[in-house]
Amino acid sequence: MGKKIQGLTKYSLQKYSQNGEEGMLKEILEKLNITKGFFCDIGAWDGKYLSNTLLLLEQGWKGIEIEGNPGKAAECKNNLKEYDVECLHSFITCEQDDTNINNILKKYNVEKDFDFFTIDIDGNDWWVWKNLDYNPK
Repeated sequence: MGKKIQGLTKYSLQKYSQNGEEGMLKEILEKLNITKGFFCDIGAWDGKYLSNTLLLLEQGWKGIEIEGNPGKAAECKNNLKEYDVECLHSFITCEQDDTNINNILKKYNVEKDFDFFTIDIDGNDWWVWKNLDYNPK
């Protein structure tokens, strides 16, 4: 039987994330020499359940959590009130209005080359990524 190629999965660590993404992200950030920074999380749910960013907040990061479900966005705001994070209720679109991710990031004075961007919006992820005028590391 051949040797299984694991790639980043060998660094899996799961405290809050769904599939060990926190460990993989930790490895990537170490390689990039990033210890603290800024993130944007689209599809944040309640800020805790299956989160790829809560561990970053616990390590002193800042960020924006965006959730389209109004109840979950309110839970996110409550769950993360002790952290330096903006929790927003919004659906993200490619329209040129206040639902456009570029306009949201601009409104919050996010640097063009911020550190981490995660999208989990059930099918429209690619379109948001394609429309992004920012360069997350």
